[in-house]
Amino acid sequence: MRLNSFYPKWEIVALCGVAIMYARSRPLFAAAPFYVIIFHWIFIAIYAIVGISGFRFILLFCFKRDVFADLFSQPNLLALGPHPMQCLALSVSVLEVIFYVVVMELGKFRSWARPLFKWLVFPCGFFYPILVSTGIRSAEMTGHAKAITFSGSIGFLALALCATTFYQSACVKAIHGRD
Repeated sequence: MRLNSFYPKWEIVALCGVAIMYARSRPLFAAAPFYVIIFHWIFIAIYAIVGISGFRFILLFCFKRDVFADLFSQPNLLALGPHPMQCLALSVSVLEVIFYVVVMELGKFRSWARPLFKWLVFPCGFFYPILVSTGIRSAEMTGHAKAITFSGSIGFLALALCATTFYQSACVKAIHGRD
C-alpha cells in the first residue's frame, strides 16, 4: 500500500490557507521591514505544509485503519517494528495537527502561538520527512533514499532553529508589540 502516490491535495489546501491569511493580514505588516515579511511567510508556508500532513494520517487512522496499519507496518527508516512505528506515526500526527493550528495563528502574530511554535517545530519538522517517506515506501528503495530522508530531517531541524531564532528576535517582537 502506498500513500496515494502522494498526491499533494492536503499541501495545496495548506498553501491556499496561507494565501488567504496573507491577503487578510497585509495591513498588520504595513510598517514591517521587507525581509521580515518574506521570512515570516516562507516559514508559515513551509510549516503549514508540515502541519497539515497530520490531518492526512489521523484521518487514515480513523477511517481506514487497515491502510494506516499497512503503511506503517512496512520497513521504515528508523528500523522500528510495526506497532512502535504506528504509535509514533499516530502521536506525531496529533502533534502536527496542533502544530498546524499554532502555525496558522502565528501567521497572524498571535502572542500565545510563539512559545508553542518553539516547542512543536523541532519534533514535527524532524519526523515529517520520516513519516512521509515511510508512507510512500521510500524505505524499500536504496540507501540513497535513506540518506535523503535523514538529510531532510536534519535540514528541517536547521530550519526549525532558524525559525525559532527569527520569531524570538527583537525585530519580530517589535512588530508583534504584545509581549
